[in-house]
Amino acid sequence: MTVTNKYILLVSLMIVESLCHAQREDFGAWSVLNIKWKTTRRWNIEYSNQVLTRNNASHIWMIFHDVSANQRITRDWTQEFHMRWIHYQTHDDFQQRQILYYVLQRKFRWGLSEFSIRSCWQYMAIEQHWPDGCSGPYAYHRIKGNYSRRVTSTLKASASFEAFQPLNRPNRSAIDQIRYGLSLSKKWNQHLYRDWE
Repeated sequence: MTVTNKYILLVSLMIVESLCHAQREDFGAWSVLNIKWKTTRRWNIEYSNQVLTRNNASHIWMIFHDVSANQRITRDWTQEFHMRWIHYQTHDDFQQRQILYYVLQRKFRWGLSEFSIRSCWQYMAIEQHWPDGCSGPYAYHRIKGNYSRRVTSTLKASASFEAFQPLNRPNRSAIDQIRYGLSLSKKWNQHLYRDWE
């Protein structure tokens, strides 16, 4: 690892530490299992199972089941069609939600860096998710930018910014939510990755 890459990694970890201050009393874990089947040269089918925990990883918070059909349109353009089932814990009960969404993504590459812009059109069937008297279904557009740079052959650092735009809820602002994050991803082998977010 060069001196420059070590410096970038150190600064990234310092930023992550400051941003994670609010979560020190509530550590969580996110476990993901992906199965991908390549049907043709440009199409694949993917199944993802995800489990999120909270309360210092002692309680299950959410369970995702996601099935998608993904197409590589060109080297830099991709599209995805998703159906997702979510089991979400509220107090002592689990609620179930379903989400349909479509994703169009464009990647830009130069050297060890990559930037992607992701447009997601989402139909969400949920009830009373926000305390504003409006129950589902909701339609959203989500726009996400992600910058990543390879630190070593197996380690990659990323920064992302995402905005949620309600499409059928005039009583909410043009941008309903904003999410941002930093992450490090380590590739152990062709099939196994480890992420810190």
